[in-house]
Amino acid sequence: MSNLIIHLLQSAIGIGLFYGVYWLLLRNMKWFSLNRILIILFLLLSVLLPFITISGQVPVIPVELHSMEVMNTSSSVSNPQSEMSHGTGISYISILSIIYISGATFFLLRFFYSLLQLTVMYVCSPRVRKNNFIVVLRPGKQSPFTFFNLLFVSEEKFYSENFHKILLHESVHHKQWHSLDNIVLELISIIQWFNPFVWLFRKALKTQHEYLADRSVINKGVCRLSYQKILFEESVGVALNLTSNFHYSLLKQRLKMMTLEKNKNKEYIRYLLLAPMVLVVSLFLMGHSGSNAIANDPIDAAPEYKEGQENLMFYLQSNARYPQTARKNNLQATVYVNFEVAASGEVNKIWVAENAHDAHALFDELIVVAQGSSGTPSEATSGSEALEDMQTEAVRLVEGLGDFTPARYNEAPVKAIVCLPVTFVVQ
Repeated sequence: MSNLIIHLLQSAIGIGLFYGVYWLLLRNMKWFSLNRILIILFLLLSVLLPFITISGQVPVIPVELHSMEVMNTSSSVSNPQSEMSHGTGISYISILSIIYISGATFFLLRFFYSLLQLTVMYVCSPRVRKNNFIVVLRPGKQSPFTFFNLLFVSEEKFYSENFHKILLHESVHHKQWHSLDNIVLELISIIQWFNPFVWLFRKALKTQHEYLADRSVINKGVCRLSYQKILFEESVGVALNLTSNFHYSLLKQRLKMMTLEKNKNKEYIRYLLLAPMVLVVSLFLMGHSGSNAIANDPIDAAPEYKEGQENLMFYLQSNARYPQTARKNNLQATVYVNFEVAASGEVNKIWVAENAHDAHALFDELIVVAQGSSGTPSEATSGSEALEDMQTEAVRLVEGLGDFTPARYNEAPVKAIVCLPVTFVVQ
């Protein structure tokens, strides 16, 4: 879940950066079709690029954290309450996950509710065919809107003399597949519901749709003043998220765009500036992978246990236990468990090593002490069942650690290999 949260945050930052690019360079440009494509491209890049990884050599640094006191235990039987004490509280990630899933569920249900509304209006209303549309006649006063080839319009407006102008406007939404844009936008909004910039992009894209439709109507010879009058008149009615609405807001800006002349030199310069800015944001969004080779370069900050060193020590003291097979046979050994703290802070790739040569110890030594039976302690052989149980126990301790704050190198999070040496001693 933590990786998903990281990707969501990267996407959110990308959407914010791309919206800044749009606001600075594109929002007042009259290349509406290109602006529409770029908005969809920006949103898709923001969602998809964090899942793409660039291969390269990223330093994976052996790390030695602060030393910790020796832990002793004299019982091979674990305490259930002690084992439950670590991680029973709800973590910040869990809280964030619950909030995110709740919000995404709400907006997903809203999406289905909009589809249900359209279905009910379609089923419960009379319908006629007009040009390429199925016209759904609605009672009362309602501003026209389209959803693919469905045109929802009031009966009064359908029989009015201005209907052909409305039909010209809505035909643009239909022919250019603006409803598909709206669905893509709605799905991204469900994923990024917490991000204010995705809602600004929604407004920007719907505005570009209306610019395109307005320009098409004027270019087909409709009187600008009479068309603008219709826009003012059609300012009431239902407006669904998935539809292209004739009366969509920002009328003042739409009227301004009808009369604004293109400044080609200015627009060419802005679109030339667009390419490097998009490239920089795209590279920022991509992940980076590296080999597991040990790097000799120093790190700026070592990984730290997210819940603090005291909680780390408490967890180990509460949960470490001596395997019974080793205790009964008075067997002792030191097990070196290496693990990777990923750039996201997660513990990955846990393995048993021969020594701590490739990674410094998490702390000086974790000693698990048990009372043995009478006799002299002996070294556990590499193939013994007891040693395998010791290794399994050491790996289990690492698996339950939880997340770290990742190491940092050149102000960027990087992977780091850490070792937990566990010494099992029989007294």
